[in-house]
Amino acid sequence: MNKSKTTLILVLMLCMALTLSACTGGKTSGADTSGSNSTMESAAETENTSAEEPSASETTAELIDTSDKTIMTIDVPADTPVADSNGEIPGADAVSDIVRQTVFFGNYYQDSAGAELTPVEWIVLDEQDGYTLLMTKPIIASMGWVNEGRNDITWAETDLRRWLDNEFYNTAFSEEERENMALFRATQPQNPRYDTPAGEETIDTVSLLSYQELIKYMPTDLERKTKPTDYAAQQGCYLNPDGDSAWWLRSPGPTATVPEHLASWGNLGARTHYIDDYSIGVRPAIWVDSEYLASVKNSSGGSKRIEISFDFTRMSTQATNQIAIWVEDASGQIIKNIYISDFTAKRRGYERREDALMHWVTAKNPAMLSDSELDAISSATLQSGAHSFIWDLTDDTGRPCPDGKYTINLEGTLYWSSNILFTGEIDLPGVSPGEIDVQTNRSEPDHSENDNMIQNVRMTACD
Repeated sequence: MNKSKTTLILVLMLCMALTLSACTGGKTSGADTSGSNSTMESAAETENTSAEEPSASETTAELIDTSDKTIMTIDVPADTPVADSNGEIPGADAVSDIVRQTVFFGNYYQDSAGAELTPVEWIVLDEQDGYTLLMTKPIIASMGWVNEGRNDITWAETDLRRWLDNEFYNTAFSEEERENMALFRATQPQNPRYDTPAGEETIDTVSLLSYQELIKYMPTDLERKTKPTDYAAQQGCYLNPDGDSAWWLRSPGPTATVPEHLASWGNLGARTHYIDDYSIGVRPAIWVDSEYLASVKNSSGGSKRIEISFDFTRMSTQATNQIAIWVEDASGQIIKNIYISDFTAKRRGYERREDALMHWVTAKNPAMLSDSELDAISSATLQSGAHSFIWDLTDDTGRPCPDGKYTINLEGTLYWSSNILFTGEIDLPGVSPGEIDVQTNRSEPDHSENDNMIQNVRMTACD
């Protein structure tokens, strides 16, 4: 009986062993079995996570429909200048006389509370094949390449790219505006300053400029300096003493966790700002159908910009070469400062030379403005040559001017107390394209010193 029981137990144990071996594919190691189960759970977790929150590159690739969209590419020269260790490029400290045309397109938050969508001002950088390349004039947001963490990353994988392609794109532009925008082929050439991998090119609705594109369109430091909106400043955008801020490019920097950026002084970044640094600003770039952009600008009828042009000869005497261009409403209040020589404004030259730009000083009362406010409206002294400035029929806040009478003013300080003032009047809306009658007023008609400083003044209403 005991022998029979023993035999039965052995048979049962053998059967159980054979069954276990069949279920595990011949693997009897507890560690191996546990490892197999962990791999399956990890894959399931990865699959679920991916479905709930796709990566930036996956989101963009899946959500942007390229089938019926034009894709625009910026051609850049192969020999782009290389910035030195301080971020300086030869010739970048030159004084630029370029006054770029600006347009208003789309709406985004610009007030400190982020409560109101208002028209966004863009700089026109290029036009090709029926599309216009725009970049925001101010910094419109402040954020890092990623929301958190400092893992190695390229532009294609960033949270910032995802935000531009989705949240900003859908918030800032109406359905009609989006239909008239081309896609942006964001090529990723190697940043000539570093050997950091640049990653793959992307197709986006909205992008940032690359290092090469920046140098192509904005070769000088002065052109690259800009200020943030109140909304971006409230988000944490860094401000230097002049009120200017740094802003991101899409090119890699010295490492995969330190992207390229523009310093607040206009030179290429020389300090370390990691990918999660939210104090660096954002200036989106887009392509818009040129005909549609023109139709939007002219939708209220009549001309949508005033061009003020003249020939300027820089004088060699003292107390001269000062120029101001501004617009006043019917009550005589300045609603737009277009160009003010920095000696009189930023450096408060009016305190030392009381007759310098006396009409502008009387109307604006710069003594009531802060240094940063004066810096915002000041520009370097013009070089000799032909010059052209544009008033886009907006005020200093960027809002379109209401209907009414406006006076365009061009003032020059010829020599000490001798000033000349050119004025032209328009009525909004519906200004007909063509020449505007220009009136001339001399403070000292009998004074002939430096009479040729400003000549051939024209004010033209343009489409």
